[in-house]
Amino acid sequence: MVSARIVLGCALLAACSPAPRTQVMAFIRVEPGVMSRAERLEVVVRGGAPGEPREERERLFFASPRGGEGHALSWPVQVALVPDGRDASRTFEIIATVEDETGAFARTRVQSGFLSGETLALDVWLRDDCVGQLCDESESCINGRCAPLRMVEACSLSQLDGGVASCTPADGGAGADAGSDGGVPDVDAGSDAGPSDAGPADPLDVHNAIFVTSRTYVLGDLGGIAGADAICQTHAGEAGLPEADGYRALLPTASESAIARLGAARGWVRMDGLPFADRVEDLEAGRVLYPVLLTETGARATVPPGRGVASALNGDLTQHLGNCMDWSSREGFLHAFGDPRDGTGRWLRTDGGPFGCHESMQIYCVGTARSEPLTPPVAPEGAGLAFVTRDTVAPGMGVAAFDALCAAEAPAGGPTYRALVAPAEGVTAMSRFAFVGPWARADGVLVAEGPSDIEAQRLRSAIAVTADGARY
Repeated sequence: MVSARIVLGCALLAACSPAPRTQVMAFIRVEPGVMSRAERLEVVVRGGAPGEPREERERLFFASPRGGEGHALSWPVQVALVPDGRDASRTFEIIATVEDETGAFARTRVQSGFLSGETLALDVWLRDDCVGQLCDESESCINGRCAPLRMVEACSLSQLDGGVASCTPADGGAGADAGSDGGVPDVDAGSDAGPSDAGPADPLDVHNAIFVTSRTYVLGDLGGIAGADAICQTHAGEAGLPEADGYRALLPTASESAIARLGAARGWVRMDGLPFADRVEDLEAGRVLYPVLLTETGARATVPPGRGVASALNGDLTQHLGNCMDWSSREGFLHAFGDPRDGTGRWLRTDGGPFGCHESMQIYCVGTARSEPLTPPVAPEGAGLAFVTRDTVAPGMGVAAFDALCAAEAPAGGPTYRALVAPAEGVTAMSRFAFVGPWARADGVLVAEGPSDIEAQRLRSAIAVTADGARY
């Protein structure tokens, strides 16, 4: 066991000693291609007070049996970060670099902070599509490209035990006010926040963004719809989004639907640049591409079990289902909320509730200043097709009947298709497939990069499109 206390407070996770309360547990994870090559991992930790340059505090080495000296390399590598003096206003940066016999071949950077009295978990991913991308100090590789760093708010991280970080806009924890230092989106979101200088234009510079607020708000204390819009504009400004004053809360009032509040806007992308929806009509019909998923910081939105993001909407954004007296009273109930992880109409309305207007929730925020059409997504080269069938088969008919239905609805003249079902107890569905990915929908949206994504239920988008491109 190795442990160390330095100015930042960086140590290998040690089960034999009690964990301090104010800390972040970083889990450095790799995808199969990186894992197969990695012989050595270097982890550099930098830290400092808000507004000050971060200084190197620790450099840790991990090695496989063939990789030389260092701590034993076993994935995921766990590193505990503790702020000096339990000062939760401090921030940190983790730089993880993997090497093989030829030297460094992949690197990622993540910046975030702490919350007082909270033990938070942070996933740091080294992905296969970033092999060969050793970005400079102001960038990190996401989705195969070097992208400008963005701070991951501590408020957006999960607690180590799986709970939700308890913080408010006034919380002294780092990340809420450290954005000037730069940072990166939560790499577990699996996508790029922007291109390198030599690439195409950053989608966030061309299109409207849609995001979930990284902080929660009491539904009846929003200050009316104008106050809700001001909250979205504040979050957009903190994220450095262009035309931040054009952001609106995706909420209705008694006199105006959420649709009417969007005006002539079109073309929405997530905070990592992936396309969300092109037209208002697509939003109404639930024809979303990649799920909202992310906060304005680029981190994956954390939603407590049984809750969601405030919407007060039915599936087509036209009716309000209880709106706390136009978001100005703690009396009453909210009867509809959405799931930002969902790629169907449930992103607006899912089962659950009602919730009192005195309770706190996150909000969807959308840009309205732009009307540039989205470029349709293109499936990765060599991707297999994943689709949902139009017809159904009774569960008792067996695996052969499922496979037959897939074959009947699959494109003619193509490869063999099988149903994504487990053939027997104790046998995984993926064991039936020799193809190792990636998979995409008929509309070009990536579903999963490899079998591990499917087995871990870590899909990039919902398999909500039929073989001929119709929405399920």
